[in-house]
Amino acid sequence: MLTKKHGPTEVTALKIRPITSKTHIEHLALSMSERTWNLLKRNGLRTLGDFRHKTEEQMMKIEKFGIVSLKEVMAIMAQAGVSFKQS
Repeated sequence: MLTKKHGPTEVTALKIRPITSKTHIEHLALSMSERTWNLLKRNGLRTLGDFRHKTEEQMMKIEKFGIVSLKEVMAIMAQAGVSFKQS
């Protein structure tokens, strides 16, 4: 299925849905690097809402997850109004 991020919404098979905490990260794969997407997937982070239970510090402890990946995720989260858990 072809998905393309378009502003603060995602376009999937001609359906436009707002990006929310329930949005699966695979629907946002085009807005982040493949490396970041694979790291998130491997670490069980499937939806934007999953990030609410993590702190930035916990994210940085993920092996090979660096500041660039963190910035990519934070930009997407900001569009959805989702933020990391406060440490």
